[in-house]
Amino acid sequence: MNPNPADLPPLENLLVAALYLATHYAKSGCPRLSQLLLHQLEFVMNHPRGGVAPMVQETCEKLHDAWKRIHAERVSALLAAEAPSVTRRAH
Repeated sequence: MNPNPADLPPLENLLVAALYLATHYAKSGCPRLSQLLLHQLEFVMNHPRGGVAPMVQETCEKLHDAWKRIHAERVSALLAAEAPSVTRRAH
């Protein structure tokens, strides 16, 4: 996602949205929420208005890496659960 920087909401709104998404992901495990959370963290890290405090930037980068892993693991688990099981014949 590459929104126009002028269209981004205030930094605080993005952080609140990220917390909201993380909380609801914890309740549901929905991979759409983890994907949205990744986008929110990217928006924070690339926020143009006044820059992001170094501590917030570093924390969001670490969280982004962690959430990428969480998202990939969840998608992988869901795909594995949907895959048809293969029955092996005994010889």
